[in-house]
Amino acid sequence: MMAKLFTQASFVLSICSTIFSVVWSINPFVLEEQLLWKSSSEGEVSTYRIPIIVQVPNGDLLAFSEARKYSSADAGAKFIAMRRSSNGGQSWGPNAFILNDYKVPDGLNLGTVMVDSLTNNTILMHTFCVHSVCNGTAGEKPSGVFIVISSNFGYTWSEPINLGEKNPELLELHIDPGPGYGIQKKYPPNKGRLVTCGHTPVAEERSMSCLYSDDGGITWSLSTPLAGLPYGQAKQTGDFVPT
Repeated sequence: MMAKLFTQASFVLSICSTIFSVVWSINPFVLEEQLLWKSSSEGEVSTYRIPIIVQVPNGDLLAFSEARKYSSADAGAKFIAMRRSSNGGQSWGPNAFILNDYKVPDGLNLGTVMVDSLTNNTILMHTFCVHSVCNGTAGEKPSGVFIVISSNFGYTWSEPINLGEKNPELLELHIDPGPGYGIQKKYPPNKGRLVTCGHTPVAEERSMSCLYSDDGGITWSLSTPLAGLPYGQAKQTGDFVPT
C-alpha cells in the first residue's frame, strides 16, 4: 500500500514539475499594461490581492479582487471588488464592491470564478471565516464556502448561498477554493459538470479537494482529497504540498 502511495506521489510530482517548467518557459509579449487597483488609495482599501479576470458570454471582461480593508492579512474584513470592460480591456468601468463583510475578524476570501456555458450564469465562489471558528453571532455568517450567481453578466448578483444549504456534508467546510478559475466539462462523461478545486488552510494537514456540480451550481459535492506528504506532519522544502 505504501509503495503504491509513493508511486502515485512520484507521478504527481513528475507532472507538476513538467507543468512548472512549461509555465516558466512562457514569455508573453506585453502590449499594454493597465493598473486596475492600487492599494491604500482606491476605495481607501489597505490592500488589493487575488486578481481574477473572466470573459462572460456577452463579451465583457469582469475583473475581481479581494479588497482587504484594514491590513494585508489573509484573515480580516474585506470587500470583493469588481471592474468591467466592454471593449476587450482597453478601458474599465468604475470599481464596484459586490460583497461586503463589514468589520468581522475573519471574513471573505476570494476563491474561483466560473461561467456556465449552458445557462450563461457567472458563479463566484468564496469562503467566509475559513481561518478560524465563527458561530454566527454578532451578525456573522457561519464559516464555510459560499457562491454568488449572476444571470446578467455581472450586473447584479444573488445573495451569498452557503453550499451546505443543499448538501449538509458541506456545512462549515474549511477549504480555500482556488484562487483562480473553475472549469466546465465540455465532453462526456458528466458533460456540463462544473469543477473547482482548493486546499485546506492548515499547513500541517494540507490537502486538496475539488467541488463539483452537475446541475449548474445549485448543489455541490466534495471529491476525495489528495493529501500532502508526509501526512499530518509539518512540511519542509521538497515535501508534497498540494495547493
